Amino acid sequence: MPIDANTSDEIIDEVLCTTKTEYRILLELKLISTEFSTGSLYVVPSKSNSLLWNGIIFIRSGVFKNAILRFTVQLEGNYPNTKNTPEIKLEFPIDHPLISPDTFIFDSSHAFPTWNESEHLYTLLKFFKYCLENFEFCCNLPPEKVVNIEAVSLYTKDKKLFGQKIEQTVVRSMNEIFTPAGDDNCFTFDRNSIEEDEEIHQSILDNMKNITDNLPESFSFLFDRRTVN
Repeated sequence: MPIDANTSDEIIDEVLCTTKTEYRILLELKLISTEFSTGSLYVVPSKSNSLLWNGIIFIRSGVFKNAILRFTVQLEGNYPNTKNTPEIKLEFPIDHPLISPDTFIFDSSHAFPTWNESEHLYTLLKFFKYCLENFEFCCNLPPEKVVNIEAVSLYTKDKKLFGQKIEQTVVRSMNEIFTPAGDDNCFTFDRNSIEEDEEIHQSILDNMKNITDNLPESFSFLFDRRTVN
């Protein structure tokens, strides 16, 4: 929508806020690609909603080692001017102290009780990765910070059964990446063409380059942010 002398202050403020959000998203994507250059975590905005990001993480250590987990990151419409930490949600539940068994949402309140404009998504994602790879650290958090007490209890009382459940989770995660998830920008792979780990990473990089080269066309809130909320 063009802006001229007759444009209201409210509309101008909305355009400026939206432009700031778009710029910040591009900045965050650049920072994330720099921070996670070793091929452990990738994110891209959804094709239909730039405030919803698709992600995939390759777990390299800890009890979930070898798991490949897809997740989403939900930003608020006024990002980064928000007090609420962006929401990270897995596509299926796992036995982890900081991941709700009901909503599959990662509880980041231990490290990010509030959010402000100076925070960056890569720090949140680094904490997410750290918690997935350091299970015992999460078990030792204050009880009020644990959203899945059953996972802690099972790990403490019956490590054999816990190990069996985690093994099932790892196997499931490896199968899920071949299942379409309803978004063209979601990380999905062809079982017949992906055989080696290196091929998976190259496939991701190629896909991300194609998406980011056309990123402005995938933005869903270029002006009317009311359609997003």
